Amino acid sequence: MDWGSITYLLGVYWPYLAGAGLIGLVVGWRSFTPKA
Repeated sequence: MDWGSITYLLGVYWPYLAGAGLIGLVVGWRSFTPKA
């Protein structure tokens, strides 16, 4: 793989990865806090 396609894929999938990580973090934090 060349760096062009790697950076292109990262640029395309970065918002989805960030959104999924953020949602997972919020869900994990809510499940671990007693004040659900």
